[in-house]
Amino acid sequence: MSEAEAESGALELERFGFFISPLTPPDVPDVLICSVDPRFKIATLVGALSSKKTPISTLTLSRWLFLVARGLSSARPIRPPAVYRRITVVGADVFVRRLAGIGAETFSCDSSTPLPPGCYALFLGDKFYPHPIGQKMPRLCFTETEPAWTAPDDDFRASYRMNNPVPDNLATDARKRDCGLCCFTGRPSDCITWVIPPLLCGAVSPPAFALERCLCLDNVFTISSDLLQAYQDNRIAADPQDGYRIVAFGELCHPPLLDRLRSLPTSGRFWHASLTWALSVRFTGCDIGFRDTPIADRLIEELSWEGARMIPKGSKWSTAAGKEAIRTFLWARAGCPLPSGGEEGWDTPPQLPSDTTSSPSDRADHSDQGKEFTVSQHSVRLTMIPWILFYTSWIGLSFFFVGFCTALSRMMHQ
Repeated sequence: MSEAEAESGALELERFGFFISPLTPPDVPDVLICSVDPRFKIATLVGALSSKKTPISTLTLSRWLFLVARGLSSARPIRPPAVYRRITVVGADVFVRRLAGIGAETFSCDSSTPLPPGCYALFLGDKFYPHPIGQKMPRLCFTETEPAWTAPDDDFRASYRMNNPVPDNLATDARKRDCGLCCFTGRPSDCITWVIPPLLCGAVSPPAFALERCLCLDNVFTISSDLLQAYQDNRIAADPQDGYRIVAFGELCHPPLLDRLRSLPTSGRFWHASLTWALSVRFTGCDIGFRDTPIADRLIEELSWEGARMIPKGSKWSTAAGKEAIRTFLWARAGCPLPSGGEEGWDTPPQLPSDTTSSPSDRADHSDQGKEFTVSQHSVRLTMIPWILFYTSWIGLSFFFVGFCTALSRMMHQ
């Protein structure tokens, strides 16, 4: 894909209505997974990947979605008759997207065929699949999380910090097992690192590993020194349930990776935990919105009072909150006022060029569903301002006219 095409794709994705978490791949994601609240039909992004960099089947995707939600008591494995269907969404409010259409084509949740680009949600028949959102795993990479669990220097756990060398006896055994070759590339290397840093073992959920269980050969491996930072940033992982297939999130500056882990451990429990952590960091989607919503609200107020006619420029408008404020403001300004009949009879607000992944036939299949929208408080406020000004002016003119007539009458009587 050329640079121009990539830039165009990024623009289309922004118009699509979601802001991808900055921890997701730098490549433009074209496989988006949403969870839809069936009561309000609110779509929440729970996963984003680039199919060109990480081809994924629905079978693998279903397992990954379960992994990132497994920390919740209501989570359960995704199995047939659950299916994936394409959906179309439109903007509704600050970091809020509403379902606008559902495609007719279904994709079985246990297929080994790569999932084509699109925006999808899970269904059971014609109903949304009750799959929970979120997980108890921290959305931080090993590098960022390690200081939170840093033990005092006089604590025995301090020797097992992520950046500290692996104990000599484990390092020697790992080099012997791996034949001195990087497990990701097959190149010679003397660098040995942890699969799960022992100091973070208590943060792995589920299951939590005792520190003593982490000090074993299965929890260390040989890696090229130029890949160490990428691994500690959770940009590389191996999937034990897929034959230890290597998964890379984003571009890596190194020779090509192997298809599968070169040296296999006797147990995959640490690699399984590593993959779960990597997915919670790199696969999950629009968590940024919940942090930036108040900022976006304030920027919308600024746009509203200034009566912006052009898209403003500047550093604060180039942030996720700034872009979302502009998007919401323009959507609201072009929206329709709230009629007296309540929600029924609302005119459909102009749809953003939002669905860069669903086909026209998919949208046509459920065109009636596109008429269910929420007019946000911003839309209502913006559309009421002209009426308030009109009625205020009319009342002022009425008082002036009455006063003028009264004065004129008094002059005539004199």
